[in-house]
Amino acid sequence: MAGMTKEQKQIAVTGVLLIVLVLVWSFSGKKKPVSAPVVPVAGGQAKTAAVQKPAEGASAPLPDKQAEGKMLSNQQERLKLSWGRDPFLEMADKEIEGPNLKLQGISVGKNKKGYALINDEIVREGQKYQEYDVVKIEKDKVLIKKGDQPFYLLFPAEEQ
Repeated sequence: MAGMTKEQKQIAVTGVLLIVLVLVWSFSGKKKPVSAPVVPVAGGQAKTAAVQKPAEGASAPLPDKQAEGKMLSNQQERLKLSWGRDPFLEMADKEIEGPNLKLQGISVGKNKKGYALINDEIVREGQKYQEYDVVKIEKDKVLIKKGDQPFYLLFPAEEQ
């Protein structure tokens, strides 16, 4: 390659890459042969069972009526089985209670310090209200925290 021009080197590299591409493409289209199952035969020898390949475009054979009936009866028996307790049913019976706090008003001044009116008491960011820490006061909600569990207090929905 030392005595070749730049154009000749580019043509040689392109030709090699083209050959590699053709080889990869030709081998990727071939399907792997299916190995036949081995069936044990008396005398300790194994015999390869004949495998019938479906014709091109043919679908897989349907199960016979007896096998289909057995499968259907098995499914019906499974429907009768008891699966035990339903974990979601237990949660539906219990009402999930949040904090018994009612957001009544928010005031945010020019200095961005916010005050909130919660259950007729005025609180500000960083203050503790009952067992909750007032983390952040925004123009439409208040973030409070009890331990590691944060809550947003929102204004109650207005009834019409």
